[in-house]
Amino acid sequence: MFNYQWSRVIFGLALLVAVVGGQTIGVLAIIVVFIGVLSVGSYRIESNFYLPSVNQVNTDKKSIVLSFDDGPTPAITPVILDVLKEFNCEAIFFCIGNKIKGNEGLLQRMVAEGHIVANHSFSHSYWFDFYSSGRVYDELKQTNEEIYRAIGRRSKLFRPPYGVTNPMIARALKKARLSSIGWNKRSLDTVIKDHQTVLNRISKQMQPGDIILMHDSISRSPAILKEFLQNISQTAYKVERLDKLIDIECYEK
Repeated sequence: MFNYQWSRVIFGLALLVAVVGGQTIGVLAIIVVFIGVLSVGSYRIESNFYLPSVNQVNTDKKSIVLSFDDGPTPAITPVILDVLKEFNCEAIFFCIGNKIKGNEGLLQRMVAEGHIVANHSFSHSYWFDFYSSGRVYDELKQTNEEIYRAIGRRSKLFRPPYGVTNPMIARALKKARLSSIGWNKRSLDTVIKDHQTVLNRISKQMQPGDIILMHDSISRSPAILKEFLQNISQTAYKVERLDKLIDIECYEK
């Protein structure tokens, strides 16, 4: 698999050859391409470039996974939970640590209704991707302590904010012993305002093992979710919890 380690080796050798050969333009071209590769690897979590992520479940079962980021949100998360309960579906919620205080009851409800509570950093800062590995690690631990305070468990699962990965995040995850969870279907519900367009994105060409990304911080998400679940109830597909499809630990023992 072409990943960060292999790219360093390949581009390092190419750069050495160019330097030895006195190819100044070649050196510059290699550096530019290398930076481009690193950037693409950072923004495509499904590439597993910097670290392994579960982005889709390898299964023949017509089962999909629903995941929600950026909560808990008092005005929206309960409605999402109501819709999931109505259709008897279990999902995974990647919670922001600094939003948990005062919303502990929502996390408790998630667990009581069969959902997974997972780690989505403490700040979800726009600058998170530029943090040192130590600071990323501190955010992971801080969020897990908030989760523990709410539900008495610490998460083993993490989704990087914006799906961006890099060497610092990889080191922090390894130290914290957390598994990265990505997706292969992004709803873009935080960007696209048209209900039908978002619905089409998550419904199009459904495949067994799809991991769908939505947000319980967007006011239109509950209505989209309800229509989506109504639609798939007419098919052979069903929503299942991630750990029921693959052997993965959701919480520390």
